[in-house]
Amino acid sequence: MQNGTIARLLFVCTGNACRSVMAEQLCRRHLAKEGVEGVTVSSAGVAARPEMSVPAEVPRALAPHGVDELRHRPRLLSREMVEEADLILVMDAQQQTTIALRFPAAVGKTRVFKSYVGLTGPSGIADPIGRPQKDYDACARDILAAVVKLVDQLKKGPA
Repeated sequence: MQNGTIARLLFVCTGNACRSVMAEQLCRRHLAKEGVEGVTVSSAGVAARPEMSVPAEVPRALAPHGVDELRHRPRLLSREMVEEADLILVMDAQQQTTIALRFPAAVGKTRVFKSYVGLTGPSGIADPIGRPQKDYDACARDILAAVVKLVDQLKKGPA
């Protein structure tokens, strides 16, 4: 972190093909829209397989939110990614546990995304993989709601 602010943000889900990709793209777009500079955003998965591709439903779910082009290959979470990140936001508690077991140094900077930003309801963001387009669309809306709150927090800076 630079002066207590978050400079490197990492979103993590299971396969880095749906939720964390959507979070990365929506966060980048919203940071730019709000004029927030100095925050790099990336994503990875705890069980990502780089040979896999992003489901066609993902870009369709992102398009209404202004993400017109998506070029992404899933990335497996690595020690280097964990070390470089100031904040790691996961989509559910299972991913938080997995990261803590694999990378004990990440414990203090890994949080469940919705809980971190103070959203109520289920703490996790449901995985839409293999589900109908409407589930991807709902996932993108859930992620965007969390992203809006996150960017507001980043704009305010450290407490």
